[in-house]
Amino acid sequence: VAIRIFYHGCVIFAILLSSQTVIEMELRILNEHELINLYTTDCRRDFPESELKPLDVVEKLYREGNYEPIGFFENGTLIAYALQVIRENGKSVLLDYLAVTPEYRNRGVGSAVLTA
Repeated sequence: VAIRIFYHGCVIFAILLSSQTVIEMELRILNEHELINLYTTDCRRDFPESELKPLDVVEKLYREGNYEPIGFFENGTLIAYALQVIRENGKSVLLDYLAVTPEYRNRGVGSAVLTA
């Protein structure tokens, strides 16, 4: 698997090249509305309820600038996401959740996301 990262304006793209497929991903920071939608649909599908932070905690962290939701898109369709906690005024980041949508699992997308 090879991954090529490039920037176009303020958008980051990652291209995953493997023997099976080529996926071009757009990486984008999600807004609060998108975060809430992601949490209530995708996160609840992808993680056991006991492993999820309460939504009000996630919203509070986001509003304080301490939480960053990132969407990975192919042709406008969400294929993966990462939620990360921003610590020490951006000096460190903790990956809180990472998931690939069911349709894109087992294709190397998660590896590409971690590399991006």
